[in-house]
Amino acid sequence: DLFISIHADASRSRRPYGSSVYCLSTKGASSEAARLLARQENLADIVGGSESDHSAEESDPITLNMIQTETINKSKLFGTTILNHFKKISAVKFPRIQEAPFMVLKLPHIPSILVETGYISNPKEEMLLRDNRQLLGSG
Repeated sequence: DLFISIHADASRSRRPYGSSVYCLSTKGASSEAARLLARQENLADIVGGSESDHSAEESDPITLNMIQTETINKSKLFGTTILNHFKKISAVKFPRIQEAPFMVLKLPHIPSILVETGYISNPKEEMLLRDNRQLLGSG
């Protein structure tokens, strides 16, 4: 199983552009941009009523850490594949996967990534995001 959280980024400025891929970091964000995005998305999850991920395995922190480390490694591998594909078809914001403590990516057993498909606030990327042919891969 894989979990992919798909988003369209936005900015007050209409100039930023590019896709990006994020995976979970248990140690903090890999960049200031990743930290700010995680904070914004985590607040949205709280407002939206996302439940926390308490499980029976949290009682054994060593086991949980081992499982989560393996899951993060699989997430990075999958995310790298997605990012390399993006590099072939569009602009990317960051050349490598970014890491941040996104609540939505914290399931310990399921490799997961968060994908920012582009900037909906950028007129060119908004047009591409709205184009059904892009979704079907014929654009």
